Amino acid sequence: MVEQWTENPFTHKLITCKNDRRKAVAVFLPIQVACYLLGQLDNNLIKEDTAATILSTSPIEGLVQQCAKRATDVQTWTLRELNKSVQLNPASVVGRWNAGTAFLFNELIVIVNKRVMFRTRINEGMVGIVYKNGSYNRVEQAGTFWLMPNESVETCKVDTVYGTFAKLDIMLKDDRFRAMVELLELNDSQIALQFVNGNFVSVLKAGRYFYFKGFANIKFVVLNLSKVEITEGIDLAVLLRSEVAAYIRAFSVASYEEGLLFVDGKFQKKLTKGTYYFWKNPVTVEVLKADLRQLQMEISGQEILTLDKAALRVNFYAQYRVVDTEVALLNNKDFEKQLYILVQLVLREFVGTKTLDELLESKDSVGQFVADMLKGKAAKLGVEIVNSGMRDVILPGEMKEIMNQVLVAQKQAQANTIMRREETASTRSLLNTAKLMEDNEMLFKLKEMEYVEKIASKIGEITVSGNGQVLDQLRDIFSSRVNK
Repeated sequence: MVEQWTENPFTHKLITCKNDRRKAVAVFLPIQVACYLLGQLDNNLIKEDTAATILSTSPIEGLVQQCAKRATDVQTWTLRELNKSVQLNPASVVGRWNAGTAFLFNELIVIVNKRVMFRTRINEGMVGIVYKNGSYNRVEQAGTFWLMPNESVETCKVDTVYGTFAKLDIMLKDDRFRAMVELLELNDSQIALQFVNGNFVSVLKAGRYFYFKGFANIKFVVLNLSKVEITEGIDLAVLLRSEVAAYIRAFSVASYEEGLLFVDGKFQKKLTKGTYYFWKNPVTVEVLKADLRQLQMEISGQEILTLDKAALRVNFYAQYRVVDTEVALLNNKDFEKQLYILVQLVLREFVGTKTLDELLESKDSVGQFVADMLKGKAAKLGVEIVNSGMRDVILPGEMKEIMNQVLVAQKQAQANTIMRREETASTRSLLNTAKLMEDNEMLFKLKEMEYVEKIASKIGEITVSGNGQVLDQLRDIFSSRVNK
């Protein structure tokens, strides 16, 4: 039997059962609670969130039980009245019930006000970590859910890696949370490069990290910094990023160089041209480089005594190149300085065995002498002498004056010899000419006319004075010479 009454401000149902009146009261009480809350909501006496919370969540049963404990007298009276009546009088029960429930729901509102629940929403792309009284409670995905007054929520992005949760150990004990996250642990000698959708994002240092899997394409490349060489095949553009560059050290070998790699003080291998990257760690890494181009060494102002004790200064050059990098850098310290000293010694040896004149005459051969003498010694330094020679021989001031005087005397003697030679030749030519003219009168006449012509070419004007007998006189002169 079900009977209904409609009363303001709410509608309730009274359910009776002839066989079990206690059951009727037990069913009746939650219905009354629900109807009362709906009525209070209709009259704006409570908020929608409060009513919906109590009506839609399991804690309503606990709240009702608390109210019921504080209203035992109401329930006792109701049961007693039901037991007295052989036939239930709904009007009497409802009237008395309304009086009792007013007290009951006043107590209910007090409890609700002390324990107000509120609704919160987590947006897409977020996950909520719920804490109860400051301790981890549960994890919530995107959507709407209710929080108790002693609960708080911390939202996390699903495409972000987290490593700062102090209570991560406790959170990992929750099977639901553990199934939602991917864990990454890095020791002190490791770092990880984080990529999201194939793009580099950040560098993770030593520690423990987690991210929510299944939402974003997050990948990690774990790198071991205890190694020396970078063998993980990381793209050069990533290595040169400022976040990664702090963990690497780079060495460059130019196209004209060759390098030797030393790890922890031990020689490892040769390095050809290029840039080499190594992890930055306590292990020392060093690269020694040698220039493979043809180089030139200048030895300037070397003061040397010749065999005849003439003090002079010599400028010398030697061109060389490195042919064995290991010998030059591993077996020798400062091979260039050693080569410089060897060239000095050989040069002094050559100059010291020559007089000044011999040195000046044979200075072109000093280069070949030095190259031959240094061939074996230079090979022990890992170098090869390509070319060498004496650039200048500088004499002291007094020696310069003496050499200049000798030179002047030599040139004067040569000039005198040449002059005497020319005079002798000229005299011999005149003698031969005189003998020819003596034997040939016509040749003498021609020679005479040649001189007259030369004299006449230098005379600008001729004045003849002979009292009108010039032609007779000239005729007599030429005719007499012809007769002779």
